Amino acid sequence: MGNRANTLIGNSSYLPDHAKWNDDVFTFGLKADWNIKVTDKTTLTLFIGIDYIHRAQRSFTETYSNGNRQYKDENMQTWSVPVGITVKK
Repeated sequence: MGNRANTLIGNSSYLPDHAKWNDDVFTFGLKADWNIKVTDKTTLTLFIGIDYIHRAQRSFTETYSNGNRQYKDENMQTWSVPVGITVKK
């Protein structure tokens, strides 16, 4: 994912700043479900899954007329395990 920022500090053209940076985002998930017929018109569905998200932002520098500001790289990971029951009529 590419990012670009053009900002005016204090709503003034005196210190306009500019920055460009990239983020990498990966996600995947798996889900399994089981359908159980309770009656002719009712189905119970049990499900479980696993989801993963990884995000990495590379370091970048924001520059403006009187200097610059540096942002260091960062990473984030999230795991989730959705579990549930659905009743269909």
